[in-house]
Amino acid sequence: MVLLRTSRETREIIANQCNLSASNIQDAFPCTPLQEGLLALTAKRSGDYIARYVYNLRPDLDLENFWKALKAVVSATPILRTRVVDLADHGLVQVVTDLNPVAAFKPWIGTLKEYLDEDRAVGMGLGSIWRKTAFNFDLALILT
Repeated sequence: MVLLRTSRETREIIANQCNLSASNIQDAFPCTPLQEGLLALTAKRSGDYIARYVYNLRPDLDLENFWKALKAVVSATPILRTRVVDLADHGLVQVVTDLNPVAAFKPWIGTLKEYLDEDRAVGMGLGSIWRKTAFNFDLALILT
């Protein structure tokens, strides 16, 4: 925990920017110059450098086991639970949380285009979850 050793106040500032409890924060450390550059470019043109993958799932897929496996991967992979915040004294900082965003996946009803348009409009900003999961009842999975 490079930054979290600095002060309890820093931890609280990070938690507020992420809209989380300070107890949900596992680690925090500076972004690399490459990450900072990509974030600056994305801020100028929302949607750039954001990947969206759409997968068609087999109808016979055991969804319960699939979600368990996906949750396990996210739990074991800190970058999938990482957000970025801007701290006055430290600049852009990566924040690893203990929250598993797969646990709150978003089911949707409607066309794939409608979902993707809505997802693009919402975007991904500082402090927000950077990996989203959605599926519909036609067994399409979207990872953003």
